[in-house]
Amino acid sequence: MAKRTAAILIDAGYVWKQVAKAVGKQHRSDVSLNGYGVPLVEALVEEAEGDDMRILRTYWYDGAPDRIPNIQQRAVGRAPRVKLRVGSMSNGRQKGVDRLIQRDILALAQNKAVNDLIILTGDQDMEEELDIAGQHGLLIHVWGVADREQQHQISGRLLRVVDHWKVLPAHWAATFVADETGKSVVDDVPIPVPLTSESQLDAFRHRVLGATVELETANMATEIVPWSSAQLREAGRAAYDALSEQYGAEWTAVRNEVASSTWRTTNGDIVRSIPGRYDTELLDTVEAIVGQPLSDPSQRVHVRNGFWARFDEDNSPAP
Repeated sequence: MAKRTAAILIDAGYVWKQVAKAVGKQHRSDVSLNGYGVPLVEALVEEAEGDDMRILRTYWYDGAPDRIPNIQQRAVGRAPRVKLRVGSMSNGRQKGVDRLIQRDILALAQNKAVNDLIILTGDQDMEEELDIAGQHGLLIHVWGVADREQQHQISGRLLRVVDHWKVLPAHWAATFVADETGKSVVDDVPIPVPLTSESQLDAFRHRVLGATVELETANMATEIVPWSSAQLREAGRAAYDALSEQYGAEWTAVRNEVASSTWRTTNGDIVRSIPGRYDTELLDTVEAIVGQPLSDPSQRVHVRNGFWARFDEDNSPAP
């Protein structure tokens, strides 16, 4: 018998908050997710496949100021078969995210794109749309995440309209959290920690802006003062180090791939280039550091020049 096709819809605000509570924190800003959250998404897909479903696509819903995805959100959006949906953010609260989820529920139901719908949320605002999806013949599954007190925070009204629900335990959720030292908070095993926490970003901002700028004012400085070409080059160097930390033992292979990537101009000159995937990660990392989009092509040139300077420096033999 062929497997049933399903889609997974993840309310990142709900999941991240529950994961934080699973390790004794109160807010999503208190924790960093391993691998930008991609391992969590992969684990959810495996969980669904264990229930004999074939996942067509996973949707990740989150908010961001001015609807500009941050480095973590973009990393999730680049994962295979993952669609990033971004609403706005105001005073630390998501805006418009529920509407995005509701729209996709109805579209998947009306187009009969899947047989099953798995949604991770606790929000009762999805009740009507999930009920309609069920009337279109979809089997509706609501999954929750338990906190340390074994509370899942799923609305009772939501549970009344679903065909099946389950709660993923707190110890499962805790495996996707890393502390600031780069160790898993549950098994003390060293793991790469992505550039997602404000303390890490502040350290890079302090390094780029110079020791005369206090950490607590660095964010304000990035908003009101244009970053100079020298600062952007230094941000490119800092991003090189951040990516090196992120990739860990795989960085040597990445460096070799970058080193071998060239293209020839019309006049025959050989020019080095950064492969698209790594170039995107470089620019994402720098945007996270400077706290603003690199909308001007000249800004991106300065960033890449800084990256190459650090690349060549790292490639030089030690004296």
